[in-house]
Formats: sequence, C-alpha cells, structure tokens
Amino acid sequence: MITTADVGIEGNWNGISEDKNSGLDVSNYETAMDLNEHKRIVVEAATLFLKQGWPQVMANGAWEKLLVLKNACTKTNNLVILISKGIHQPLTNPHIQLAIDSLDYPDTLRFHLDLSADDKNYERAHSGGDMLFVWRGVQFTAVDRQHKAAWPPNATVTAKATNIRRRSITPEGLKQVQEKIKQFEAKEAQDKIDLANKALYNEITKAFATFTKSNFKTFKGANKGELLETLKSKGSAEMDGRKFSYNKRSKTVSFTS
Repeated sequence: MITTADVGIEGNWNGISEDKNSGLDVSNYETAMDLNEHKRIVVEAATLFLKQGWPQVMANGAWEKLLVLKNACTKTNNLVILISKGIHQPLTNPHIQLAIDSLDYPDTLRFHLDLSADDKNYERAHSGGDMLFVWRGVQFTAVDRQHKAAWPPNATVTAKATNIRRRSITPEGLKQVQEKIKQFEAKEAQDKIDLANKALYNEITKAFATFTKSNFKTFKGANKGELLETLKSKGSAEMDGRKFSYNKRSKTVSFTS
C-alpha cells in the first residue's frame, strides 16, 4: 500500500479554479488542515481498495479508470497519485480531487475521494468554543462520459455547513488538540488549588498575627515560616514545647503548653 511519501501534489491544489457548472471561480481548499494531513487521509482511505467484492470485469470506462487508481494505491503499478484539489465542498459533497498521469490515457485522469465528517464534535482548546470534526475518506469515484464508478459502491457521506467546514481536522491532529485541552484543564485545576492554598495561607497568617500580638511579643524568622506551612498543610503544629492549631471555622490560631 502507498504511504504519505508516495502522494504528490499538483501546483494549484490549494488555489482557485473555475467551476464548470456555474462558471464561477471557487476555492480548491476549504479547510484548516495542511498538506500532510491531506496525504494522511488519502493513505488511510487507500485501504478501502482492500475490501472484498471488486468486480471481475470492468463494466465501462469509469471502472477502468478507477482500476488505475486502485492499482496505484496498492502499488500494483508505478503511477503517482497527485492531490489536485484540497478538501473542498462546492455544494453538499465534500471531497479531495486526485489525479494520475498514465501513458494509457491522453489526458490526466481525475478522481474524487469523497469525505464524511465524523459525527462526534470536539471542542478546540483556547478557541472560544469553536468545534472541530474529523474528515474521513469513505469512497473513491471516477467518471467517464455518462458512466460513474464508485468504490466502495455504498458509502455514507455526512457533510458540514459552510460556516464550520474549515474547522476539520484529522485524528492525528485531534490528538494534539486533545492533549492541549488536557493540559489546559490540568492547569485550571492546579490554579484553583493554588488559589485556595493562597487564601488559606493568608487566613492563617492573619490569624497568627492576631495570635502573636496577644500571646507573644515576637515570633519571627524561620520558625514562624515553618509553623505557618505546617498549620496550612496539617491544621496543627508543635514548636518550642507548644502545640498550635488553626480553627478554620473561627479562623483563629490557638496553642496549649
């Protein structure tokens, strides 16, 4: 099977081209994913050609063209698969356009790798709630005159609305996003702990200051710092023959000899 190193590009893969149906200039590239992620999708989808049931006889020119792509994906021939258009969704059919140059055909062969959006959404870390989804290659298609060939023959395509289609990401990229979310949530949790510890320390320090004014003329230096840390972590401490304790409810420090 092919690897990402076997997949090339045509120069205008992420540029602008004319839509044959409308005559309008449209984008060949409607996603935030980079070229490496495009190649990964193509390579992952190539395994679709390993499914059982490939026809023994090519019924028409469309199937003959698709066979060329199949053989390129399985490295049965030496032809190079090119990404000629990135992920785009002109109407309702998200796809990547692929191309192959073969000496058996006067013109470049072109194919669609139809994509489907993973139904499960993922929240992007630090993005104000933007949602990400995973594009997966689900079907290769080829057209020859009035004929169309598709493999696998039956595939479900889930599209996305125009305003969120650029938020697509591959499973590999998703792992990085999820790791960022995990780190962000861990930092948030630690910040809450640090804030609570700081508040508690300030309470004990304030209570201790009130306590020392009424019980001791001076209580400073390393002993004071050590006592405060122990009171903060354990709620009680022993120093200089005295047992100190901190009452969270009354926010007071007391001691017994």
